[in-house]
Amino acid sequence: MEKHVEPNGNTALPLQRPFTPKDLATRWQCSERHIRNLAERGEIPFFKIGNLYRFNASDIGEYECASKSTEDNTASTGVKMASPKESRSARTIIN
Repeated sequence: MEKHVEPNGNTALPLQRPFTPKDLATRWQCSERHIRNLAERGEIPFFKIGNLYRFNASDIGEYECASKSTEDNTASTGVKMASPKESRSARTIIN
């Protein structure tokens, strides 16, 4: 991946193309509608270009890492922590 060189000569992090709903649906094996629903509910960060949903690769990486850490915690404790959008006192017990 090429580094981006700014007009002043500074190099920035490599540019990454943002994900589309189709990209994420393929990556997570779900529907594009589900991806848009997650975005509209505020569960994954997104931006729009006109009517098109786009997702920054770095934001998705952070989301996946946070989800992975929640899954690991659930497996070890049997308790699923509430998402940030849910009440802080909400918990789901997994049987």
